[in-house]
Amino acid sequence: MNIPALGSTEIQILAQYFEDNLDDFEDAAMVEYDFGQIPGLHETLHQSICQWFQNEDNWCRWMELREQLER
Repeated sequence: MNIPALGSTEIQILAQYFEDNLDDFEDAAMVEYDFGQIPGLHETLHQSICQWFQNEDNWCRWMELREQLER
């Protein structure tokens, strides 16, 4: 699994939990926050998010997407 492949249910859960704040989500991913503790998510998703953000190419993709959102 990778971050772009998250289902709409997982995205909605994350958006609600982090109150639509991408900075807070990004910070959590960078410190390997335990996303598995969020109701409706599971350990596999936690591992996928952390692994995805540890990949430099994915980090660059993330930053490009963030820039697009800010325009």
